[in-house]
Amino acid sequence: MTKLVQNLLIAVALLVSAVGAEAADGIDLMPVLRGRMPEFERTVFWRTQDMVAARKGDWKYVRWDTREYLANLAEDETENANFKVKNAAIFEQLKRAYEDWDKQMLPIPPEVRRGPWENQVNRARDLEPVRR
Repeated sequence: MTKLVQNLLIAVALLVSAVGAEAADGIDLMPVLRGRMPEFERTVFWRTQDMVAARKGDWKYVRWDTREYLANLAEDETENANFKVKNAAIFEQLKRAYEDWDKQMLPIPPEVRRGPWENQVNRARDLEPVRR
């Protein structure tokens, strides 16, 4: 479940008074939804059985198995270019932020993983690094 979905579920739960804010894991979006607080930028994290990701603004860190990428959605919305080399500092920042978040999550059980990387044909290529 992505942090965004968690945040929305928390907001709904707080709206109907199903859970107190101190018991919630995430950010209470009710002040934003009620117009009492402006929208704000935050880093969103998620993971599936075979990939992990973090997004902050236009930047998106993705790791599939041992392959890591940095996408710039403002410059390449198709995510076919790897900005990891050109923007190493942003890459490291998002990677470290993801790892810190992941330490707080329960592990994904090995039995739900999709199998070895080599078997995932649609992801068998590396993205070209952007150096310019």
